[in-house]
Amino acid sequence: MKNIIKYSVCIFLFCSFFEAKAGLVGYGSSSKPLSRDDVLFIKEFFENNFLLTLLNLLYLIPFGYWVKKQPLNSEILLYQIRGNFTRFNLNLWIERIENERGLRLLKLRERVDLYEKKARMLGFKISYYKSILTNQVLSNSFGKRGYKTAFKRMHKNTKLLIFGQLSQVIISTILSIKFWVIELNSLIGGFFLGIATALFIGVVYWVLINYIFTLIFKLIIEILKVKKGHAGYWHIVSAQLRGFYGAFWSNIPIPKKALMLITDVSIKNGQTKIVFKDFKGSGAGGSW
Repeated sequence: MKNIIKYSVCIFLFCSFFEAKAGLVGYGSSSKPLSRDDVLFIKEFFENNFLLTLLNLLYLIPFGYWVKKQPLNSEILLYQIRGNFTRFNLNLWIERIENERGLRLLKLRERVDLYEKKARMLGFKISYYKSILTNQVLSNSFGKRGYKTAFKRMHKNTKLLIFGQLSQVIISTILSIKFWVIELNSLIGGFFLGIATALFIGVVYWVLINYIFTLIFKLIIEILKVKKGHAGYWHIVSAQLRGFYGAFWSNIPIPKKALMLITDVSIKNGQTKIVFKDFKGSGAGGSW
């Protein structure tokens, strides 16, 4: 339901922009119809975006083969809790993030305390607030400027996914500026109105295409979960994209049972650590 509302708002803005544009240049039902230049602009705009969208979708084929070959590493332990949603396991998750980021998440721990007290007052366990706390801890795994942290953690192949999608916004901006400069016969006015057009049309178009990409990722991960119990490195890619795109991307964690099978709990010198059994290659580390 949240996704439906979010994308409905984007479509509303998309339509509202065309209404505003019609009023600005004198088009509309009560005036003259769209000119030949307007029709050509709309045609060129969507043709270029469709071509870029097609290329981005085709890129998923070699990207999928690459992801399939990547070993699942312990970076995944930054993005989800291991085991049941208890205060102990939640603290271990937060501790892993603190070790990775090199700081104490005091405010996050205070919020966890607050939600635990609220749950007790209502006669529930802390898992009553599982959804809220999961989102808050996941956000803290990237920090305030999560998009920067997520981007740094990505492999270059994952970064190409982002560049491919953002290229649509850039192309939309260039086409919009070109159109408005000619339409208004003004470089400055056309520049700013072109940017405004790109923000309304280009970004909305990107959001809709991004939604399609999230559905494709979900489908791939769900199929692999049915076949193998988990989707391997796809879960890490999904979490990294969630850190970069925020609410415009859905993170799909490894099923609890699968994560329990591929990790062990180790207690040494009074400290509890989670050891990743199948750790290979580079990543966030072999144990926490």
